[in-house]
Amino acid sequence: MIFGLADTYEGGFYLGKVVCPEDYPARPPYITIMMDNGAFIPNDKICLSITDYHPESWNPAWTVTHIILGCISFWMQDEDTYGSVEEYWNDDKDYHRRKAAFLSRKTVLEHEKFKKVLEYYKPYIGIDQEIKLDSWAPF
Repeated sequence: MIFGLADTYEGGFYLGKVVCPEDYPARPPYITIMMDNGAFIPNDKICLSITDYHPESWNPAWTVTHIILGCISFWMQDEDTYGSVEEYWNDDKDYHRRKAAFLSRKTVLEHEKFKKVLEYYKPYIGIDQEIKLDSWAPF
């Protein structure tokens, strides 16, 4: 789960997966975001130099934490890759991303994986409170 992002992703909660092969760290994992986040197609593999799309650039010293941070870094740079969203609500990228952030909170908090693994920790990680953002007013 990723939260605490800035800009058009502000306020959103995002679930994703880093799926490691049996022989990890000898081979790279793949990454998916499990929901609409406005940047990546839900449940599609994301093409990054740190994923199984580019085994030639894989470094076995990279941990899952490095992979997640690399994904977030790419995500926030607003660049496209295989697995990126190409069509947006109202043909407006910022509107789409703000709406995805707004909708993501409910989606994540009601997701079975979240409930099974993280729900207990909501008050401890600070995601148990409703927020209102000016950028969410249209929704």
